[in-house]
Amino acid sequence: MLMVSCESEAWNNHYTTEVTEKSELTIYEYIKSKPELSKFAQALEISGFDKVLSENITYTVWVPDNTALANLDLTNVDMVGKVVRNHITRFSHPTSRVDEQSMLMLNGKILEFKRQPGDKFTLHGKELKQPNIAVRNGMIHLMSDYVPYIFNHWEYIAVAQGIDSLRNYVNSLTREEFDFDASYLDGVLVDSIFKVTNSVLTSLASLNREDSMYTALLPTDAAWKERLEMILPYYKTLDADGGQRAQLTNARWNMVRDVFFRGRLKQPVVSDSIQSTVGTQFTNASQLIPAATPVEVSNGYSYIVNSYQQKPTESFLQPIRVEAENTAYGRSVKDYEVTLFSSIGTGFDISNRYYINARALSTNSTARMNINFPIPNTLASKYNIYCVFVPMSITDSTNARKYKVRFSINYNYTDAAKSDSVWIGNNGFVKLHTQAKVFETESKKITKVLVAQNYEFPWANQYGVNRFSNMMLAEKIRVGLRVENAAGTTVLERLNFSRDLRIDYILLEPVQ
Repeated sequence: MLMVSCESEAWNNHYTTEVTEKSELTIYEYIKSKPELSKFAQALEISGFDKVLSENITYTVWVPDNTALANLDLTNVDMVGKVVRNHITRFSHPTSRVDEQSMLMLNGKILEFKRQPGDKFTLHGKELKQPNIAVRNGMIHLMSDYVPYIFNHWEYIAVAQGIDSLRNYVNSLTREEFDFDASYLDGVLVDSIFKVTNSVLTSLASLNREDSMYTALLPTDAAWKERLEMILPYYKTLDADGGQRAQLTNARWNMVRDVFFRGRLKQPVVSDSIQSTVGTQFTNASQLIPAATPVEVSNGYSYIVNSYQQKPTESFLQPIRVEAENTAYGRSVKDYEVTLFSSIGTGFDISNRYYINARALSTNSTARMNINFPIPNTLASKYNIYCVFVPMSITDSTNARKYKVRFSINYNYTDAAKSDSVWIGNNGFVKLHTQAKVFETESKKITKVLVAQNYEFPWANQYGVNRFSNMMLAEKIRVGLRVENAAGTTVLERLNFSRDLRIDYILLEPVQ
């Protein structure tokens, strides 16, 4: 019992408030009564917190003295309010409860309240002069310094020098939207309330949240101009899909989608492979993250960069893979019955573990049985186009029949006169089906057929759900790859070639 009593006493001694002064005044009254705290008292009055700190609600206030606030401009009402809120938090926080504690200040900033060697205490690195002054509605800690207001990423973008192009674009994405949840109560319209949103915050990074840490690479105006000139031709867009306006909109969005990364990153970077907030993988972190000292904002690090180091083939110009089993893009079929097969247990390395089996429905030798795969999000650029086939032997090891196929690239324009198909010929691309090249696959292994090399698409084909208010997307996919059966119906043809087809995926690899 004696041992338990001693331990309990030690516990209580450690966590009992060591009050250095006690007063029946409110927080504001106490500050107002001290001449050496007059400037902070004035700041409270200017910001309206003299009334807040006089109420019967518990707060802890870290109060800088007049010397600490000598350079605070009391005519700058906005900054005065930010500084005041930066030194106040809810509830009572005596030092006896502190080793290292994160304080949520009234301005949303998170500041560290720490115990230092020699039983001293700091708020965000600023030492307390006299802690633990107990007053009627909370706790006061006196400071001979103050904690400057630190911008977060969102605030920093608004004031940073030399990034006007980025800032103007980001600001252009701000929208005022009707807030249904806030405007209606039990299905009845109470008031029309609007909220301000920005697609950078909702889709790329919560740059205005203090509890979310990011590293931002903010391009200078020169870097922005250089990148825009380089990237703009890739997004050349049909008039039916928005023309030059869509081209500029999509290009600029893809200039900002890969400049934000989670966490605080600085040299040396632990791994050379890092991922942007939208999931883009980069393998040159040592080049991407500058060696310069970053600007430390309240929720991470910001770098002003003089050039983009994001490789095109790792950012906006990436391979496009269409899984054959994916019907979301509107796959069309002629004279085939398509079913989904699993590769589990077969020993074959199949993408996504599924492939399609297309069973021929026609025995007519002239039937042009085919499957058309729409391909979304191609850019006005060159690609190597592949089609990957799965052999018949995946389900029957004795079946050594190959596939014999033709390919065409199809365009679907609003203007019917422009809509066309380009067949892959022996010496390039041809209009006539009779001049199309016939490809043969391997009989016992997966065959990756190079359909077309260095094929250049004339237009960008940005397609998808319009998740971002700034994105201009086509209403339909303009590009497709048609795979057509070319096997005959003679006895010899049937012996050596299957009129059924098994396909894993379509792949477009960009050519730099």
